[in-house]
Amino acid sequence: MYTGMMNVIGISTKSCWIVNRGEGVSPVESCEGLGDPASFYVAVIFLLNGLLVSVFFIYGTYLSGSRFGGLLTVACYFFNHGESTRVMWTPPLRESFSYPFLVVQMLLLTYILRSPTVNRGSLIALSIVNALFMLPWQFAQFVLLTQMASVFGIYILGFMDSCKLQMILYAHMASLGACFILMFGNSMLLTSFYASSLVVSWVSS
Repeated sequence: MYTGMMNVIGISTKSCWIVNRGEGVSPVESCEGLGDPASFYVAVIFLLNGLLVSVFFIYGTYLSGSRFGGLLTVACYFFNHGESTRVMWTPPLRESFSYPFLVVQMLLLTYILRSPTVNRGSLIALSIVNALFMLPWQFAQFVLLTQMASVFGIYILGFMDSCKLQMILYAHMASLGACFILMFGNSMLLTSFYASSLVVSWVSS
């Protein structure tokens, strides 16, 4: 899609050259630029993780109610960067692509939990970001499993009514179904603890 758009505009997306590897070995073509799939993938990951810092600032500001809280969140992220992510060492990992969407998902879920009334737009956004988080990374379901266990704990303790819990569960179920279809019927999703936790929480509520 990106290469096609750039070709229509007339912008070159990559530079290629032939590398001579010596006697008896055939030459190979080497390319650089965003038109090269590997370079494009890594560039998108670095862009997403750059935007992640902005999301952390917004999240910290929203939770604390002050900009200082946002700045403190960003400072803690940079101070613990080695323990927070592996994007600087191995950017092509699938988790590096998914991680920024997890923080956006947490921000949306916090907004829904804090709001006295839940609007449809926030639930749709939660479902979309859930799907974007799960699609690239096969272990995302375990992260969402622990999250749903925490949300269900909030409901058990009486800090949330059953109506709001069911709306959150519907958003998760919709994203799970979408991922199942987009991943060509990956049965691991429907047989996961995450899927069963959604059903159990829905029945219990």
